[in-house]
Amino acid sequence: MCGPVDFGDTRKISFLWLTGVLSGIDLWRRRIPRLTPQAAAIGTSHSPSQIDPPPADIIFEPRWILGKTPLEVIHYPHPTLRYSSKPIRRVDQNLQETIRRMFELMYQHDGVGLAANQIDLPLQLFIVNTAGKPGEGEERVFINPVLSSPKGKDEAEEGCLSLPSLNASVVRPSSVRITAFDANGQEIDQIVEGFLARVLQHENDHLQGVLFIDRIPETTLQQLLPELEEFELEFRAHQQSGKIPSNNQIISRLKRIEQQYC
Repeated sequence: MCGPVDFGDTRKISFLWLTGVLSGIDLWRRRIPRLTPQAAAIGTSHSPSQIDPPPADIIFEPRWILGKTPLEVIHYPHPTLRYSSKPIRRVDQNLQETIRRMFELMYQHDGVGLAANQIDLPLQLFIVNTAGKPGEGEERVFINPVLSSPKGKDEAEEGCLSLPSLNASVVRPSSVRITAFDANGQEIDQIVEGFLARVLQHENDHLQGVLFIDRIPETTLQQLLPELEEFELEFRAHQQSGKIPSNNQIISRLKRIEQQYC
């Protein structure tokens, strides 16, 4: 069965089912600006007035096979961590497989959330399991998430798989509303609180190119500078040795992935 399902004037999604298996999801593109100071204060991204008209249909050509590419967590200051992700227009079997492997990678690193940016993908997608262990808690997938309606204030220590061994106290809203799609194309619209709210805000920041170190006081950041400089030296050394591509090569690759999925 094939047909469009309209979820309002901000997003449109169409599903293609073959033998009962979801093989593709098309989403209208939304323009996602860099985080504004107002949005940074509450962890949101954009408003309906910033939405572009729907583009022409894109024919998927598997030039780059997500499901077959080794996954690893990239570390600061990798350029993809500062890249503003694009909304996903298509979810195919390769992307579904990538999502499955993202959970494996997250558990391997003892994480509770992982954004696509952190595995070098420019896609608006992140996964969460606050239990942090396979077989426990609830595995959740958020595609094209939007956070809104922040309430309250809470301060807690945060870390990041892309900044291993680095931790700092971060102030965030204690409650937010999230709208998104899950991996099966079902719409999510939920108000979340507590630790889950913090995790969702942290991961959503990644999709905007924002790291938790961007939300800490300047005095705290100064204390972390030696560790950050070590990350930078290691990254540059890997680039010089050819272990990591140049920044231009990285951006070019991200653009090719966008052509497939965005």
